[in-house]
Amino acid sequence: MTRGNLTQHIKLILKLLIAALLLFALYRLGAIDFSLISVAFVSPALLSASLLCLFAGIVLGGVRWWMLLRISGHNFRFLPCLKLQLFGSFFNIYLPGAAGGDLIRGAYIYRMIGKDKGRYGALFSIFVDRLFALLGLILSGIVIISYMILTETSTQGVEQYIRLTLILLVLMPVGIAVGFLAVHLVSRLRIFKAMPVRIQHTVHVAINMVKSYAKEWPTMLFCALLSLISSGTVIMGIVFISMSFPFSTSIQITAIAGVFGNIFSAIPITPGGIGVGESIFASICRKLSGNMDAFATIYLAFRIQMFIVNIPGGIWVIYDRIARNLEP
Repeated sequence: MTRGNLTQHIKLILKLLIAALLLFALYRLGAIDFSLISVAFVSPALLSASLLCLFAGIVLGGVRWWMLLRISGHNFRFLPCLKLQLFGSFFNIYLPGAAGGDLIRGAYIYRMIGKDKGRYGALFSIFVDRLFALLGLILSGIVIISYMILTETSTQGVEQYIRLTLILLVLMPVGIAVGFLAVHLVSRLRIFKAMPVRIQHTVHVAINMVKSYAKEWPTMLFCALLSLISSGTVIMGIVFISMSFPFSTSIQITAIAGVFGNIFSAIPITPGGIGVGESIFASICRKLSGNMDAFATIYLAFRIQMFIVNIPGGIWVIYDRIARNLEP
């Protein structure tokens, strides 16, 4: 085992320990009740609705990435693109920390595209797709909070989440613009020419891809709308899951808690955000509802159902491996 591999394994073990400690802390605080998880699988109607929503969110994300790939100059058919999307989603869930879904998608894309056919542009589309996924969550939060305000169903304490959502909405495009400007300025400095050729090439590809995306702004706006629908569909799945529990709070509170639970799950503190998303979800539900029920159980049930809807991706991975081994 190389030193780099050893470091990666140590990081993974530490993240798993943090996840286990977070779940244990939630259990001790009464925010999670492992014995109630089965409640989310009792109602066939609610279970079917939630699984359908969660799987639809993955498919809609595949549509968005397919459109981004087309902007980058790769006219992939939708079905192969959806297959890679399912691959990535499967590895995100089943191999957290060991092989991220984005890395898997990148590896397949790198192998499928020739050296002179814009590999870096296709890989850059994965990064942009990840940004759109985050944007979808932020936009979902804005829609939910706007609805709460307009219908006068907002509760005490929701103001801080309104501010946080608006801050995220402003910071995201500003951060992207600043990052692009910084890369563009660095590429014009004399020291840039002394950097390795591969780095120079990657920077130039990134700059050109951003320009290409800017020219296709109608498609980018549609991708933003797709992101909103995709994230909103997943949040609706969490709402359906919560309806199975006797202590579920209002739809609005569950939805806004689901948005921030998913946002904070993306922070790489633990593999897949295990324990982090549950903590944020339970904290928001308790704060806005005024109840101290085991709300983290709902988010844990959502995580388990995500394992289920990613089974097709796993089957496709196995089929792909078998097919490749049978090739002459």
